[in-house]
Amino acid sequence: MLQLPFFRKIHQAIQPFVLKSSVRWISLNLGIAIAYGVAARLSLDFATLPNKVSAVWLPSGLTTAWLSWFGPQNAIPGIFLGALAALLPDLWAISPALEIPNFIALAVILSLGNCLQPIVMVALVKKITGLPIDFNQVQRVAAFILSTIVGPALSATLGVTALYRLVPSSPWDRYGISWLTWCLASTLANLLFTPLLLLWRRRSQFKVPSYWIERLFLIGLIFGLSWLTFIKSYPVEYMFLPLLIWSAFRLGSFFTSALITLISMIAIPMTARGLGPFSTRSANESLLLLQSFIAVCSITNMILTASIHERKVAELALERTLASLEQQVEMRTSELQESKSIVDGFFASAPLGLGIVNDELEYIKVNDLLANFNGQPIIDHLGQSIQKISPDRASSLAPVYRQVLLTGQPILNQEETRTTLENPRSPRTWLMSYFPIVTHDLISKVGVIVMEISDRKQLEQQLKRQARQDPLTSLSNRLHFKEASEFEWKRCQRGAQPFSIILMDIDYFKRYNDTYGHLAGDTCLMQVAQLLKTIGGRSGDLVVRFGGEEFLIMLPGTDTIGAQHVAESVRQRLRDCQIPHSGSEVGDYVTLSMGVVNCIPHVQLQIDDLIQKADEALYESKRLGRDRMTVVTIAPD
Repeated sequence: MLQLPFFRKIHQAIQPFVLKSSVRWISLNLGIAIAYGVAARLSLDFATLPNKVSAVWLPSGLTTAWLSWFGPQNAIPGIFLGALAALLPDLWAISPALEIPNFIALAVILSLGNCLQPIVMVALVKKITGLPIDFNQVQRVAAFILSTIVGPALSATLGVTALYRLVPSSPWDRYGISWLTWCLASTLANLLFTPLLLLWRRRSQFKVPSYWIERLFLIGLIFGLSWLTFIKSYPVEYMFLPLLIWSAFRLGSFFTSALITLISMIAIPMTARGLGPFSTRSANESLLLLQSFIAVCSITNMILTASIHERKVAELALERTLASLEQQVEMRTSELQESKSIVDGFFASAPLGLGIVNDELEYIKVNDLLANFNGQPIIDHLGQSIQKISPDRASSLAPVYRQVLLTGQPILNQEETRTTLENPRSPRTWLMSYFPIVTHDLISKVGVIVMEISDRKQLEQQLKRQARQDPLTSLSNRLHFKEASEFEWKRCQRGAQPFSIILMDIDYFKRYNDTYGHLAGDTCLMQVAQLLKTIGGRSGDLVVRFGGEEFLIMLPGTDTIGAQHVAESVRQRLRDCQIPHSGSEVGDYVTLSMGVVNCIPHVQLQIDDLIQKADEALYESKRLGRDRMTVVTIAPD
């Protein structure tokens, strides 16, 4: 009850934001519905076929842009309501009147069809390119063009089928032309208005010079050519393409899309009146020819402007890369010159082996540490080739020096392990680095740095062994077992060889500790471990302290009989050791319970499955009285 005021304050604080968001969402969808209705009425004025199949369905271009801008959750409700409101008067006017169920079903289906088209288009472009609709890359333009075919085709199939199915007066012999006109009307609207709207919203991203005189001149040419083509009916429609190409190169994609829209706004009503080069005896055929012409112009423009944009982006990236490379070259030259000074300054006093080799692979400078590393005094190095100074290493050193001279790139941290005259029985490890030296802007020498890391390597090996070894018994631990078992499992799987493990547990070990003490318990574990070390001996075999008083023997390449033999040998040798155990219920000496599992590794089986089976077999051995083994063979699937 004391927390209620706190939650009440939170509710009061967020309520204005929730209310504001709801009002914004309602206003947005109401605006979309109204805009859709206005656009639909404009489009229906061009209807030439029965059932109000429109020549250009303007809302199709708007809905795709709305969905790209606002997302489905913010646009689909408004689109659905707008489509429903726009279609109801025409559906109501159908004669004879539709039955109420058919009326409602047809209204809902047509409205859903108008929602389906933009959803499919946006989703298809996203699926193909992984990006939203855009017109600055040829791949995304191609995906958009494909979506303008698929989305309207699905919408047309749904809408026209519903019309001819639910409206009795619709003749089925006109289904094909109705479907094609519907589909082309939506496709054309998407090709005309969707690029225009999306490019208008992102027009600031496209840096195009403001050639206003050129723009006005080009608009005048478009009007004049449209008058000659669609009013005077001169067959000069091919002249539009050079003007559009000029606009694409000079004035950008948005202005070119606007010109194509302008052409279509003139061409469509004129063609519908029987004027222009696309007019034929059939109004349907005329509109189809005109739609094809405008679609070709729009597609050509989108692909061309996307190619131009990609080329400009590539040119800009190339310019930046070249500028960056020049800067890097200058910085690199400066660094190399500075490195020469640093080498000269620290050469004599550096606690590292240092030397310089010329392009003929001759030593021209070495310090005492490098001379000692090579086993000859400094004076004997100068002017002598690496072949003479280090004949046993020259075949491996020469390619390294030549690579640095050729590429100008350093080769760093190359390990070399070998014995020396002072310690012929103790291999030592050095870290070798080679780097270019620039003289007069040419790489003519190679510097070499030698640092002994023998102590570090020995420490690394020691730590690596410790990380994989049980500290009490010196057996391998579970980490080592995991690494080794994965390798051996895959090897046996490739060769279809058997794989066995023996999981064992000292019987009544807790009582042993309680009876003799934990120090004696540790001694017992070490005795058992020492015994297990004498088992096996093949390269892949591994004895592991698996945890507490549990031990594991891994036997790759060993079948069930071999694993039983190893397990029985362990039990027999442990009996021979006769380690006293007065607390055991199975005898006077320490004994083992074992679970032996064998299989042929395959894809469906994992090493963990084998361990689980071994654990179950071990438990069964304990249940049956201990001091015994239980053998399980996993048959192949």
